[in-house]
Amino acid sequence: MSDDHFPEDGNVYAVTAEPGDHPHYALVLKMVLWGEEADELYGRLAVNGVSGEVARRLYEQARRERIRTIRGHYRGKIWLGAGSVLAAVGVVFFCWFGLGFISRLLFCVCGGSGCGGGS
Repeated sequence: MSDDHFPEDGNVYAVTAEPGDHPHYALVLKMVLWGEEADELYGRLAVNGVSGEVARRLYEQARRERIRTIRGHYRGKIWLGAGSVLAAVGVVFFCWFGLGFISRLLFCVCGGSGCGGGS
């Protein structure tokens, strides 16, 4: 490869289109996943010879990947929680408007308080 393909600072990866291909991307991703501050991450990259636009692109790509991972992991749990709340509201509305009362049995099944010979 001729020298005209290399940037002036000697950073071969400054011209790559994908930040994930950079050899320091695993380090950046690990630091972002552990919640390191951006300034600390930029300092660590500068020590390794990566700075400026390349460092910013690496950080942004790692941050997007972290957000995508978190959203993907908790998406099912959010839907389960929302469905549980919706089911509980549906049962209360059914008992209140459908049956005309809320049975003591419903409270015993759902919460357990007020059941049995209380004090």
